[in-house]
Amino acid sequence: MDPPWRIKGGQQNDSSFMFTNSKFSLDYNTMSNQEIMDIKIEKLSKKGFLFLWILNTQLNIAFEMASKWGYEIVDQIMWVKLNPQGNNVYLSTGYYFMHSFEICLVGYQNSEHVEYHSKISNNVIFSSIRNKSQKPIELYEIIEMMMPGSKKVEIFARNHNLRPGWFSIGNQLGETFQKWLVQISCNICGISLQPGICRYKSKKIANFDICQNCYNKKISEGELTQTDMFFLANKADEEVLHQYHQCNGCDQNPIWGARFECITCDNYDFCEACFDNLLITGDPNHKDHEFKVIELPTFAEGIPCHDSKCNGCFQKPILGVQFICKQCTNFSLCQNCFFTRSQTELNGPRHKADHRFEPIYEVQQFQKKTYKCQGCEIEKSGSVYKCENCFGFYFCEECYTLKKDDWKCYVATSHKNYHTFIQI
Repeated sequence: MDPPWRIKGGQQNDSSFMFTNSKFSLDYNTMSNQEIMDIKIEKLSKKGFLFLWILNTQLNIAFEMASKWGYEIVDQIMWVKLNPQGNNVYLSTGYYFMHSFEICLVGYQNSEHVEYHSKISNNVIFSSIRNKSQKPIELYEIIEMMMPGSKKVEIFARNHNLRPGWFSIGNQLGETFQKWLVQISCNICGISLQPGICRYKSKKIANFDICQNCYNKKISEGELTQTDMFFLANKADEEVLHQYHQCNGCDQNPIWGARFECITCDNYDFCEACFDNLLITGDPNHKDHEFKVIELPTFAEGIPCHDSKCNGCFQKPILGVQFICKQCTNFSLCQNCFFTRSQTELNGPRHKADHRFEPIYEVQQFQKKTYKCQGCEIEKSGSVYKCENCFGFYFCEECYTLKKDDWKCYVATSHKNYHTFIQI
């Protein structure tokens, strides 16, 4: 939680030495201490942790807020800011001193027992500054390692903080996306192509989209061929992020919305805005290249995906290279833990520091005998349907027919009704 603290007027009683917002040219609205305290954070959870970024001058009021929300402050994490190059400490203006760090208070609700991994990191982060108000990615990684698989909510989130598995809330979400996300309408009949209405996008004319009826008419009249247009099912009713893919036109990372992949070049992608710009400018490097459109990212996006749990950070599945201990049964590490965790730190009842590891680059293929259907929760054998966008999500034939477009679940899940399936 990174509240928009009010620099002047943030305290319940203004102090004469506080800076004004205009001094710093803030491009977002701020909140007073009382307004922040009045947020019903206590309604979100009855157990767990609170990570609260604070101003140096707001330490006392932050303790009051945490107490009001039901949290006891048990620790703090200090972010030592480095310059963008990462070779010097960054200096920002303070009233009495120059500032080079920020503090994140750690609160804990002790009303119910919570399982978590302790001592996974020290309480100092050295990380470069990036976009305005963007906090270090290391804190998110610490939280994910501390409580793997838990529900995580970020209040006052921004686009540059979005992460898979987090529920993000903020009134500035989407400001980057909105630069090119406009209401798309059929260029022939003018009908609004809302989510749920398929659209056909031209491969030759920039910003040219048509509806199903107009497409059928143009095909029947011989004015279009099927190879002239991209087909987009347009089922997603929320923004789609293509993790691991950066737009080679505008450097947007990750790519939002539809992704246009060059078939001729290796690892070359455009967002929709840059693809349209390519049609206008006629980049000679891609003039005659073929593209395909990808609406939804497939799980792991071609990265090896091992059906194993890392014994270091408890990540499952393991993405990338998997390291298997040759002396233990069922002891694996992801590549991050293998290269960053000391072997003595990973010692256990069975695993020892002198054990040898073997890297597994390719996924070991094996056929399961049964699959648990997420629709009826029954183990099924034979033909099933596997979600291409989730890990380990299956429907039996009956549930695929009845529930694939209207599946309801009352526990945390990454599956969406607009996801695509393949039969296995």
